[in-house]
This record gives sequence, C-alpha cells and structure tokens, in this order.
Amino acid sequence: MESLSRSLPPLRALLAFEAAARLGSFTRAADELNVSQPAISRQVRALEEALGVPLFLRDHRRVTLTLAGQSYREAIVHGLNSILLAGRRIAESGASERVTIHANYGLASYWLIPRLAELQAAHPEVEIAVATMEEDRAFSEAEAEVAIRFGKGRWRDGATRLLFPEAVFPVCSPRYLETSPPLKSVADLERHKLLHVRTTLERPWLDWRSLLKALKANSPASSGSSYNNYTLAVQAALAGQGLAIGWKHIIDDFLDKGWLVKPLDVEVTTASGYYSVANRMAQNSNHARMALDWLHR
Repeated sequence: MESLSRSLPPLRALLAFEAAARLGSFTRAADELNVSQPAISRQVRALEEALGVPLFLRDHRRVTLTLAGQSYREAIVHGLNSILLAGRRIAESGASERVTIHANYGLASYWLIPRLAELQAAHPEVEIAVATMEEDRAFSEAEAEVAIRFGKGRWRDGATRLLFPEAVFPVCSPRYLETSPPLKSVADLERHKLLHVRTTLERPWLDWRSLLKALKANSPASSGSSYNNYTLAVQAALAGQGLAIGWKHIIDDFLDKGWLVKPLDVEVTTASGYYSVANRMAQNSNHARMALDWLHR
C-alpha cells in the first residue's frame, strides 16, 4: 500500500480549500485560518495542479466551486468530520468507559435493552450506549465500537461472533386464538391473517412467503396487514390483529410472560443468524470485551 504521507495532500492545503469553498472567498478563508490571502491562493493552486483540474471559478470579489470542486469538497468534509468525530468518541470513551452498541430497532427493543440492567449490574464500571439503525451497514469508529447484525457473519469491518442462529415460527396473542378459526396444523394457516414486514431495505430475513414454503403450507386468501418494521408487526400481534413471525431469542420474553404463544409446534432454521461485530477499538478495549463476553454467555 502506498504511504498516505506521500499520496495525500498536506492537511493545511485541505483546510485552506475547505475554508475557501465554505466562505466563497480566499480573503475570508485567510482571516479564518490566520494566514495571508496569497498563502490560501498558493495552497489551492497546488491542489488544482496535483489533481489536474480547476476547483474554483474565480472573479474579482468571490470564488465559486466547479463541479469537480463540489465533489472534492464533499469528500474532504466527510473525511475531516470523521476524524473529528473519531477523536471525540475516543476522548469520551476514555473519560466515561462507554461502549456504544449498534443494533436494529427490533433486536435493541426486545433482546438487548431488557438485558442491559443485568449487564450493568455485573459490570457497573462500563457505561453502555445503544444506537439503533434499520440497515445493517458498515459502521465507523466514530459511531460505535460494537454492532449486532443479521446475516451469515461475512463482514470485514470487525471481528464477528455468532450470538444466536435464526429460528422462526408463527406467533400470536392468546386473544387472537380465542376469536379466530381453529389453528391445529400448518394447513390451517391459509385461513388466518398474517402480519407482514415490508421495507425498501434489502433484508435476508425470512418472510411469510419463505416460511410458508418451508412449512409446505398454502398462502392465505387474505394478504393481511403489513408494516415497515418488525417492532410494529410484533405490537400488532400483541394487540390480537393476526399472526406474526416470531424470532427465537428476540421474542422469548413475550412467550415466557404468555403475551404471545406458539400456536403450532413448528420451527424453521436457516444458515443465518445474529452476530456481534467488534471493530478495532472494541478489540483493544477491556470494557468492550467484557460487555461482549457477557452478551455471549
């Protein structure tokens, strides 16, 4: 890999360009950075020569970004903000021993948060912060140390460990069973209302179509209701509005309390599951490792 010190422009040149682009003036950029206007002009000119394209359209009173300049500024601002946020996260982590965990809303609500009190009782020296995200995407060190993702564990932005495999089954409320047609076998599913999760995100989760196919059951005549996240579908099931897909571990608390029931003794497993993903900061943090070991116990 080529040395970054040789391939990247000097930081002072990037700061000069960003200030001039934001303020629309080399003079105002010079005032902000406490340097001379010719110094700003030289730094910008050096960037343009290195890139081989003009970054500004110049007139007597102000400068305006070219299309190339706009694109370059967006990349620089993103990079500088990432550096700034990473520094803040490291400073805050060192001061408070905080471990931030990313998870989707359903898993955070139904599996992670109910366990945090016990985790923090076991490790009171560790402050846990939870950040939710609907999309299982790569995360930066500025955002979190740990993510919990659904998939097959094939991510390259951290060390992965399986929390639990995917195992799903139909669930509903006791009230729904009392007021609906009999549900004694998978063949009876076609007479029931199904609660769907439909989003624009690409998800490898099992949906009702895949689950019914695995159970060799016919689809209901009525398509049922649909929601844009799993939490809403579970709430609809709790309210007695139909059958939802239950994920083992995630809804265990509802089953233990009797708020939801498994009307059929069936379960479908896949090669996917929920994994913890620890980035480099987590791998080098005793507190993050303690939190991860506790979650995996």
